[in-house]
Amino acid sequence: MCLMRAVFLAAIIPKTGPEIVSLHPEGFLSEDEFEELSLKCMPIASKEGDFSSIVFNGYQVAGYLASTPPIDVEQDSRDTIVSIGFILDTYANPIPYRNMLVEFVDKCSNRDGFTLTNLKKIIPEFLRFKDEEKITIKLDEDFVCELSLSNSD
Repeated sequence: MCLMRAVFLAAIIPKTGPEIVSLHPEGFLSEDEFEELSLKCMPIASKEGDFSSIVFNGYQVAGYLASTPPIDVEQDSRDTIVSIGFILDTYANPIPYRNMLVEFVDKCSNRDGFTLTNLKKIIPEFLRFKDEEKITIKLDEDFVCELSLSNSD
């Protein structure tokens, strides 16, 4: 039984605000849903390290906030806040997804390869959790991260 329907990456873009920068499978949401999710997946008072779980259009959306180096230092020198998230069936337990994302960010966020550009490239790899309990993600040329979906709290 598949609990995960899609994976996404959202970011707060300087001068434009929250935006979904990657969604897989592509076309999973309509254009209107895509726009609405970008506003809901990153609550205004949220900060790095926060986990959120909301109901959205009949699905549960679970996301974890992290920060990456600035997109464009000349426009805004602050780190970019990103949300790595999953669109799940409403009855899915979000805790294993939270735990896995916390582990991923803990292992990878201090690496040079933990950038918005690289995250956009590897986000589709998280879809392998539809069929596998353990996956390996290559963050950059020098670093591979092994991740697992476990039901532990």
